[in-house]
Amino acid sequence: MIEIGLSFITTEAKSVEEFIEKMKLQIEQKPQIPQLTIVFASSQLASQYEALINGLKQNIGGEIIGASSAGEISPSGFQTGSIVGLSIIAPQTIFKASTAQDQKVANAFVKAFEKLNVSLDLFSLYFSEKNTLQAVRNLPFYSLILLSGLKGDEEEKLAEIAEVSLNKVSTAGASAGSEEITEQTYVFSMDGVVEDGVSVAGIYSLLKMGIGIKHGFRMRKDKFGVVTENGDSLRIVKKINGEKAVDVYCRWLGVNKLDNEIFALNPVGSIEPSSGIIKVRSPGKVLEDGSILFYSNVPVGTGLVLLESTPQLHVNALKKAIEEAYYRAGSPKEIGAILIFNCVLRTVLSQKWQTIEEEIKIVQEFAGKEVSFIGFSTFGETGNSNLMPLWHHNQTVTVLLIGKELIKG
Repeated sequence: MIEIGLSFITTEAKSVEEFIEKMKLQIEQKPQIPQLTIVFASSQLASQYEALINGLKQNIGGEIIGASSAGEISPSGFQTGSIVGLSIIAPQTIFKASTAQDQKVANAFVKAFEKLNVSLDLFSLYFSEKNTLQAVRNLPFYSLILLSGLKGDEEEKLAEIAEVSLNKVSTAGASAGSEEITEQTYVFSMDGVVEDGVSVAGIYSLLKMGIGIKHGFRMRKDKFGVVTENGDSLRIVKKINGEKAVDVYCRWLGVNKLDNEIFALNPVGSIEPSSGIIKVRSPGKVLEDGSILFYSNVPVGTGLVLLESTPQLHVNALKKAIEEAYYRAGSPKEIGAILIFNCVLRTVLSQKWQTIEEEIKIVQEFAGKEVSFIGFSTFGETGNSNLMPLWHHNQTVTVLLIGKELIKG
């Protein structure tokens, strides 16, 4: 394990001034500035976002990435109206980050990695006594991707990244959130604050890192159908099995009236053929013609099955996501930090079932009570994991875990 020159610092506050001051006091005790600071801030504080980023640049230094949130996650629980941040301090030889911002996600991704400027000599040295397969499994490149805007085009944007990266970069992230669904969302970086764009952090890390993505649903195998007609967008399902989508969905549930809680409890799933993974697709609202607007693309020909959950399945999803991230990180002996991207609809269910305390306890029991972790309630999660390509997810929890151990260990 590495002790000298490696620190993970978390900060939370209710105001920009308090946040900057608390972080500054912690950083001043360290021998160097952070390589990367990740910050999630309540949409209630939108008018102060520029001051937040300027304060970080002037008082903390290093690279910055962040987003507006629909709720903040920290050891204090699930909150609103706050700011949470994680600063990573490490020698550049083992951890380095570069951020970029653009309206086009592919441009931001390319800029971030072009600015990274790393040498692979050290990586080669670390694997001089290992085999090639071990080196492939531990490629030292990762990215954080935070999307803003409410255009419903996340799939198209992520396809651009898959194209320029050939799907070789382990990626986690989310769509920025807000406490009201109609409010504008924002992303942050060293370049400032934007309403409609993307912030990307390109990361080179010889520390063990891993990503886990899970949902808390099971299939109702007796309730299934096929999308037979879309509307003007692939997110609008007009017909399932040739019938109005709303009629089929209501019949599956045995109800005549739909609301947001029913949508959160009963999304639908499509099975990805090559891996067998269930892709959760969450309904957003019913349109006047009986179509259903979803929060992800559901094109014609997609097979759908009704999903359901329980409090235990819901809580276990977080535990399984952390376990998967830990395994993919190479099972480090000590965990340094955890980032949690949690769908806002999962937060709705956590509040309904009163499982928030249990979920925080799961993180602390797995990683240790002193571990640094932050997260936020998102408008969609981004990530790739195991057999899962880079997707825009609904109602999942995506975890990025960073160990205090080098990948050669």
